[in-house]
Amino acid sequence: MEKHNKVLLLGDIHIGDINFTLENELVQLLNSDEFDCIVIGGDTFDPWRGESIAELMFSHRKLFEVLKHKNVIFLRGNHDNDLEELEKSGFTVRAFYEYLTSNNKKVKVLHGHEFDKYRNLFSIFASVLVYSEERINRVSKKLGLPIALRFSRLWFGLDLPTIWLALRRKHYIFSDSNYLVFGHTHIPTSGRIRNTNFYNWGSWQRDRGYRPSYILNHGDNFNIEFLPGKDTRLIWRFISVVRNIKKNYHNLKNRYHNIKYNYHNFKNGSRYQNLKGKYTKLKENMDFKVKKIKLKKK
Repeated sequence: MEKHNKVLLLGDIHIGDINFTLENELVQLLNSDEFDCIVIGGDTFDPWRGESIAELMFSHRKLFEVLKHKNVIFLRGNHDNDLEELEKSGFTVRAFYEYLTSNNKKVKVLHGHEFDKYRNLFSIFASVLVYSEERINRVSKKLGLPIALRFSRLWFGLDLPTIWLALRRKHYIFSDSNYLVFGHTHIPTSGRIRNTNFYNWGSWQRDRGYRPSYILNHGDNFNIEFLPGKDTRLIWRFISVVRNIKKNYHNLKNRYHNIKYNYHNFKNGSRYQNLKGKYTKLKENMDFKVKKIKLKKK
């Protein structure tokens, strides 16, 4: 296992996505220091508009020329269907990466979709959908049509609560590591699960109100860094609150309709009718006895 003192960790760059506009800033970051290793942790590409990986590497050749002279490890993400072009260009591609810090602490790096239960359940369908989407978009681009399908992004949203829950339940994936570093959620954060400290690098996009972010690992220190700029997290929090209110309202509405439906079923059911009949007979008997008592008194 390799030992590193200074490592740059980032991911979810999504080259090919319309939101990838910070290539120059990324090049500056890569050249800002002499890193022992650079780990790009998945979702490097997002060729939904029809470009192949080779075309994207050529159109962003400035970035990949810089990377060629660095010790770079690429990890596979859920958007990275085919990374053969990277391997053909001499880059190392892995499912996950493990290394030791200068103090012999073990670090495990993976993309993070391994904790996304919702996405994993439909992984085969998602792969077919993404593949079909890319092929259609390539044909559309060759024909010069201003159309780009993006069903996969609309269909497969992130289930964040499930991911955080799975992170704790699937502790066995990284239980032998002192540090876990991952992405996928586009939300930079850190925490601790049992004996493992975990860090999320966020993404290289202005996503969910966060500025583009990355992680610097120097020795046993892991720092989440952000590009200069303004956060819009308050707006996203407001949107999130509105969404939650809307979701809770629909849940309450559905519960009300379920109760109403069950009530009508009970009311029209045989059990209710039997109880109603027994009650009517009992009432009639009581009325008859009351009348009988009154007649005796007279």
